[in-house]
Amino acid sequence: MNKNQFYDILLMFLIYLFSACFPWNLIFHNDIYLLISAQIILSAIVLAYLIYMIRYRGYLYPPRRNRWMNILLFIPVIVICFSNYLYLPFYQYQSINSFSLYTWLWIILTVFTVINEEILFRYILLHILTFDKPITRILLSSLIFALFHISHFLTTFNPYYLLSVVYTFALGMILGLLYQYGKSLTMCIIFHFLFNLCNDVLFSTFFIINNQIGMVVVSVIIGIVIAIYLASLYLLRFKKEDF
Repeated sequence: MNKNQFYDILLMFLIYLFSACFPWNLIFHNDIYLLISAQIILSAIVLAYLIYMIRYRGYLYPPRRNRWMNILLFIPVIVICFSNYLYLPFYQYQSINSFSLYTWLWIILTVFTVINEEILFRYILLHILTFDKPITRILLSSLIFALFHISHFLTTFNPYYLLSVVYTFALGMILGLLYQYGKSLTMCIIFHFLFNLCNDVLFSTFFIINNQIGMVVVSVIIGIVIAIYLASLYLLRFKKEDF
């Protein structure tokens, strides 16, 4: 990575971090519709900037050979997409139905957020990291991906979001392996969207959790199982592969 590339990447990540941490609630107070609309507009601007950087600043990488047939890569992603619902049989919760215009706006915001994150943390970051071993690039990109999500904690100071950084690292590992060995950014975007849609948007729309600690316990157990599965898959199947 040369000096110009370093500044380009730094600027892209700073703009992304600004869009994730900007305190819209201080401007719009309790107007949730204006708040999320502003987030959508800013996320769309970030996406337009990333597309510009890819097309005109030399970050357009050759298409990768898809490997759609490798179902082994999809199993942990499918499990983690519905991981929150595995919590429900074991702990108390309340069923609600708060689906509204806000939910639709939240889904639109999720689309922009997912595309921005996959471009940054998979498409660009996994290419510009200079480590020889792909697994090292995946580990480092997943760590950066997780640390950037500490922004949710910085804007809410909710301890749950601090714990979710660990969970986000596991998601980054799965998506990194999917991009590295599945050869498909499209699949990363689809599964990342499904994860956010099912575990965040729809889960929050239809359920109220009474035991956050219990939910964290279930998430940790799922994370450990998936980590063991991914480590075994890497050692037995993908260790000898490269870009």
